Amino acid sequence: MPNRASLTLSLAEYALVKERGSYSPDEACQLLAAGLPLAHARSNITFIKLCRAAEMKLYSRCHLEELGKVPVDNDCVERELGTEDCVFTYAGPFRLDERRRGECGFVFKPQIESRHRFGTPIATPFDSGALRDYLLPSRTPDERKAFLKEHEMHAPGFREFFALYLAKLFNSPWDYVEGLSPLLRDWLPFEGGDFRRWTFEVRFVRELRCESLMAVFIPKNQSIINGVAERIHDWEKQRVDVRLYNETASAGGGDLLIEYIRYLREKFPQA
Repeated sequence: MPNRASLTLSLAEYALVKERGSYSPDEACQLLAAGLPLAHARSNITFIKLCRAAEMKLYSRCHLEELGKVPVDNDCVERELGTEDCVFTYAGPFRLDERRRGECGFVFKPQIESRHRFGTPIATPFDSGALRDYLLPSRTPDERKAFLKEHEMHAPGFREFFALYLAKLFNSPWDYVEGLSPLLRDWLPFEGGDFRRWTFEVRFVRELRCESLMAVFIPKNQSIINGVAERIHDWEKQRVDVRLYNETASAGGGDLLIEYIRYLREKFPQA
């Protein structure tokens, strides 16, 4: 997959035109690009079911359909793009609709990118799920699928490009983490969209085992539920950081993001 080299050249040329050609990754960009974990959120209901399962795994839509866990949806954006057999994560922050409440978060160490059982994980510098309705709505399905393929990179190799991306486009790499708009927004020809247009996605084929965990985020009122409490005990023995956070009625899914950014600040004090 040769895209990393072509994307690096494209980004460098774009930054040169925008008078940011001299900006190279500093220590903060390099630390965050190499070390930012992968984030995946689930509803409280799904999280409880996962905790009570004999083995904790996140499954792709395709596999869940085969198991009869979700109905077959031939119109979903994943099927249009050919990503229906993938589990999706974000490199860095959770990206949630702030109206959503009751979210639990899994945070995976970057090393999991080198340990996947079903092939090499794939990264893109945007959320592929937003392509149809927000980023490229006027394109045809074939054009969106081709666009996705042209911007795919292998993980963990994408992280070298990620450092350059943070340096060229953002005033600070922490702006990326906090969901603030980059200084330069139009490197890619998107028609609209929000933070999903610049947040890296890393997807895993078929399933993602809930191992190589760095942290788990759980609303405090969920931590004493049968099955969850036992998992918390196991995670603490394995030295997984368990962060219990307060869920407020107004902020919704934003509570999880706020707590997670605080956690990343603690983990990367040198950045």
